[in-house]
Amino acid sequence: MKRIIKKINYRLSLVDVMYGVILTYGFATVDQVKGFEIIPVLKYIFAYSIIIIDWVHAHEVYSREGYSSNIIFILDLIILFIISRLIKSSVSSSQFSFWIFMGALFFLYSTWDFLMLKINKKSEFNFINELKADLFNCLICLVFVLTIHFKFIRDEIFLFLIFAVMYIITVIIWERRIKKT
Repeated sequence: MKRIIKKINYRLSLVDVMYGVILTYGFATVDQVKGFEIIPVLKYIFAYSIIIIDWVHAHEVYSREGYSSNIIFILDLIILFIISRLIKSSVSSSQFSFWIFMGALFFLYSTWDFLMLKINKKSEFNFINELKADLFNCLICLVFVLTIHFKFIRDEIFLFLIFAVMYIITVIIWERRIKKT
C-alpha cells in the first residue's frame, strides 16, 4: 500500500496564523473607541473588512497559482503588519496615520500584483487590472494625506466615503479578474 504524503506549504500556514492573530487583535482594538464616535467606528469596520477581503482574495489566488515565492511570502508578512497598524490607527485620533497606512497598503498591493505578473506569466488571473486599481487607490490615499496635511478639507467623513466607494470598485475589479473557464 502506497502512502500518500501531502505536501504542506509552511509559508501559507504561517500566513494563515498571522491572519488569525490580526483578526483577534482587531477584536481587542475595537474596545479603544470611546463612546460611539461614527468616524472611528466606520474606519474600524472598514479596516477590519479589508483583512477579511484580503484573506479571501489572496487564498483564491494561492489555491490556483501555488505559493512558493519567498518574495511574495515576505511581502504578505509586511502587508499583514500594515493591516494591523491600519486597524490600530482606525480607532486613534490621528486621521493622518490612518491614510498613511492605507496608502502604504495599496502601494504594497500594487507591488504584490506586479510581482505576481512577473512570477506567474501564464496565470489565469488578470493582474493588470488589479495593478491599475491598486495604484489608483494608492494615489487617492496620497491625495487624502496631502488634503489632511494642508487642511484643504477638514471633514474626514467626506474623504472616508469617497475612499469607501473607491475600495468597493477595487474589490469588484478584483472579483472580475478571473477568466471564466
